[in-house]
Amino acid sequence: EQAGKRYWYDDRIPQAEALALLQYFSTMVDDPVPSLYAVPGAKGYYVVSSYDTQFADTDNGRRLYLVRKGPGGYEVIDRTKGAGDSYVLKPVFFLGRGKTLILAEIGTEYCWGLLVYEIRGKRLFFLGGLDATVEGEFDAADPTPFAAVKYANGRWRVEFSHDLVLDAGGLKEQTIERTGKQPIVFEHDGKRFTPKAGTYTSSGPSRSR
Repeated sequence: EQAGKRYWYDDRIPQAEALALLQYFSTMVDDPVPSLYAVPGAKGYYVVSSYDTQFADTDNGRRLYLVRKGPGGYEVIDRTKGAGDSYVLKPVFFLGRGKTLILAEIGTEYCWGLLVYEIRGKRLFFLGGLDATVEGEFDAADPTPFAAVKYANGRWRVEFSHDLVLDAGGLKEQTIERTGKQPIVFEHDGKRFTPKAGTYTSSGPSRSR
């Protein structure tokens, strides 16, 4: 907390750097609790999860900002669309083959699933949604602690080492289970991530919420 303003930053960012980034960001966005993340393997690049003061009916809510620190200071070089009514937009970074993928949890009192982005140079590219959560103690929870990411044959795939809940809180909510000890695999089809047939079995509706 600084001068009455709360914020969160990951432990890869020195506190003095986090305070400087917060000061820069506060001049643009009025967010009670922004979250600051260092981009792994990319010195001087940060992702900030925050709101946009330019509210629009079709593009609102918490979003990710890609920020670069250069000789002249900080600069927002890209931003995603807003996540609508979601209270949460928490990015987790996965690196491999010179690429960086972000799985970002969205939700309110419970997890709704993930939004997936790829950092390509100075851009944040949206790859679509990934409808997966895990059964938490009280409600659907973030599945990223059980995720692994691979890039092969020009496609991303996300593997989960845990049974999953799909469409959490929705009319089609259901649990899918791993086949033996093999992970449940989601593959990108060019628009979104969908579960790969043969890597899971359906056990029917999840518990009611």
